[in-house]
Amino acid sequence: MSFERGIINLFAGIPAPTKHELDLDTYIANRCYMFGTSGSTIGDMKIVLRKVTAGQLNTNCSVDAISGMAGATAGIAAVENRTLAGKIIVYPMLHDVGLIPLGEVSKLFPTVAAKFDHGQWTRAAEDELLRVAASA
Repeated sequence: MSFERGIINLFAGIPAPTKHELDLDTYIANRCYMFGTSGSTIGDMKIVLRKVTAGQLNTNCSVDAISGMAGATAGIAAVENRTLAGKIIVYPMLHDVGLIPLGEVSKLFPTVAAKFDHGQWTRAAEDELLRVAASA
């Protein structure tokens, strides 16, 4: 049986601690594509997209932590163990940055925390993080 160019849809109905082995060599050799959804309907997703595009929905309010690749494993553990209340943004280009809850950003990157909007992540904070963490 061939699964070449297959599409695998993961959705929010799978409990966080669920684990399953995945043969990445086969996955890559067959050019499969994996994506995840919230389990929402297409109509719901279109409504959210319209609100984000129109500036009516602030997606930054759900960000609870940031990370580079060094913190990706800790980020997965935080999702599994539900130790963080919101989303984690992983910046792959920041190899040495570990998992940092937003409440602790000021300790490591005070100029980044200064760009928050009432404690919330912002595009300006992201720009500052990429500037200062890349040069650290």
